[in-house]
Amino acid sequence: ICILTGIILACVLGVREAKKFGISSNIILDGVLICVPLAIVGARLYYVFTSWDKFYISGDFVGTLLKIIGYSESEGFKLEGLAINGGIIVAILFVIIYCKVRKVNVFQIFDLLAPGLLIGQICGRWGNFFNQEAHGAVTTLESLQAWHLPKFIIEGMNIDGMYYHPTFLY
Repeated sequence: ICILTGIILACVLGVREAKKFGISSNIILDGVLICVPLAIVGARLYYVFTSWDKFYISGDFVGTLLKIIGYSESEGFKLEGLAINGGIIVAILFVIIYCKVRKVNVFQIFDLLAPGLLIGQICGRWGNFFNQEAHGAVTTLESLQAWHLPKFIIEGMNIDGMYYHPTFLY
């Protein structure tokens, strides 16, 4: 939900800002429709390749492939694990190719997309908070209270009885 919110907000901003650059909103919308699924695949593949030991089953190509796409016999389909680095790499490559094909200035498009990337990161990090993942090191309740954080953030950083530093905030 948080990532989808970020995509929608970034897309709305991109379409709005495209007018200032003299770029058709269709260029942006067509690009988003192609780029987002490709970036999700890139994020998944990056996660898989950087966590290969979680997926590789020696001598079982089909079993390995099924684990990569999120299938296990015990749980059915349960896709976990995306890495933003892979999504960004694929998106950059896509934008370069897309701009060449559509004859649009790639640097203008990167300028136009930069705020959307920030919006996506902000929304995605809140998703990390709600999922209680991608947090910092173990800390103390007193340390979190010293930051004058809202109570819901402090409570959200209590994971399995231990408090963690809320790195998603920065």
